[in-house]
Amino acid sequence: ITVRFIDLHGVPSAEELHTMIRSLHDAHPDVDAIVCLPEGLGVGILSTLRELGHSVPDDVQLVAYNDSPALQIVQPPISALDLRAKDAGMRAGEMLISLIEKADDSARGTEWFDLIYRERASTRPVGHARS
Repeated sequence: ITVRFIDLHGVPSAEELHTMIRSLHDAHPDVDAIVCLPEGLGVGILSTLRELGHSVPDDVQLVAYNDSPALQIVQPPISALDLRAKDAGMRAGEMLISLIEKADDSARGTEWFDLIYRERASTRPVGHARS
C-alpha cells in the first residue's frame, strides 16, 4: 500500500479543500481511502468528494482521526478513531500537577489509552472488494 501525505498549514477553506482533493485525485486516481485530521475536516472532505462525483465508500473510503458528533449525522456517517482526547488531557493535567507538587521526576510513567475504532458507513466492510 502506498501512503501519501498532504501537509496542511492551518485549516483549509472549503475552496482550498476542494482544490486539494481534486489535485490528489488527478495526481493519484488510485487513491481509495482518506484518513483525515484535524477534527472537522472529514465533513468537508465528504462534501468535496461528492461534489467531484465520488461515492463514499464505494469509490473512496473516509476515516477521521478523531471522532466527533458531527461525523455521526452526515450521510454516510464517517468512520473515526476515538482518541478519548478529554480523558488523555485530564490524565496529562493530573500528571503535571503531581510532578509540580512532588518536584520528583520518578513519578513519570507511560500512559496507555485505548483507541476505539467507530466503524460507520463511510468505510467498506473488511474483505469487500472495490467495484
